[in-house]
Amino acid sequence: MNTDIYVARGSERNIYRSVVKGVEKSIVESILGVSAPKESIDSFGYVHLWGVPKSGAEKYWRSIKRGDIIIILPVKKSRRELNECYITIVIDKYPINAIPEEIERSVKLSRVVWEPYRRKQGVTESYPYIVFLESRVSIESINNVLKMLGKDTKSLAGYRESIQRVRVISEQALQELIQRIYKVPDIATILSLFEEAYLELSTRFGWNPVNCYYYSTKYNVCYGAPIPLGNKEVWGREGLFEELNKKLVEKGFRPITWELLKQIIKSITRPGMVWASWFSSVYTKQVEPHDVTIMKPLTQEPQ
Repeated sequence: MNTDIYVARGSERNIYRSVVKGVEKSIVESILGVSAPKESIDSFGYVHLWGVPKSGAEKYWRSIKRGDIIIILPVKKSRRELNECYITIVIDKYPINAIPEEIERSVKLSRVVWEPYRRKQGVTESYPYIVFLESRVSIESINNVLKMLGKDTKSLAGYRESIQRVRVISEQALQELIQRIYKVPDIATILSLFEEAYLELSTRFGWNPVNCYYYSTKYNVCYGAPIPLGNKEVWGREGLFEELNKKLVEKGFRPITWELLKQIIKSITRPGMVWASWFSSVYTKQVEPHDVTIMKPLTQEPQ
C-alpha cells in the first residue's frame, strides 16, 4: 500500500495540546466510547491526535489511511513567520462509520480538546473528523522539509485547506521523513531523560538545600533548583539541552531540536510542578527559555 503525505494547518495552541502533549486517554475513550489505538498512546497514557473541521476538506480525511504522513503547519500571519512544522504518522481515524452518533461523540471530544479557530471566513467551532497519530512527533525546519520534498516556500500557498494531500513525492523523500519520525522518541521518553539530566546537573551545580520541595534518594539531591537549559547558539553555554541530547544519542535516537524542547517546556510548565524562566537572548534577539526548575518528579523515580 502506498504511503501518502498530507499537509494540515492549525493554531499553535491546538497543536501543542493534542499533537505534542497529547490528551488524557480516559477523556478520549470515555467520550468516543472506543479504545484509542496503542501506537497513539505514550507511556504517560496520553493520546496523540488531530482534528479536521467540516470545511470541504473532509474528503482528504476520508482518503487518509494508516501509515500516511501528516505535516502540520502552525497558522501564522505571514509565510515569513512560518519556521517549523510538525511531522508524524497516521495510526487510525474516527468516526468509524460516520453515523450521527459517532459524529456527535467526535464533535463533543473536539470541543473539549481544541479551541475554536477564528478567521475571515468565520469561526471553526468543532473538528469532528479525528486522526489518531503516532505518539512520536518530529519538529523540523520548514525549509529542510520543503527541500526534502522538492518544493519551495511559494508552494505552501497551494495548501490553504485544513488538510490536503501533497502531490508527486519521491520514494526517497518519503523514506527520509519516516526515518526522521521513528528516530524521535515519544514525549514520555524525552521527559524521563530530561528529568534524569536535570538531576545529574543539580548534583554538578551542588544544589543540595536543607529544606527542599522533594528529595531524590537516587541522585542524593533536591528538586527545586533552577538549571540552565543551555544551547550555545542561544545562551552561549551548555546545559540541559546538550545533556538531554547526549542521552538520546546514547539510546539510538536523534537529538531533538531546540524548537521541540521549547514546546515541551511550554506543555509541562504548570504551578507546583515545573517553572521556566524566559529572557531575551543576546544571540537570537528573541525571548527564549533560559532555565527550568522542576519542583517534584515528572516521572516515577526508579527504585
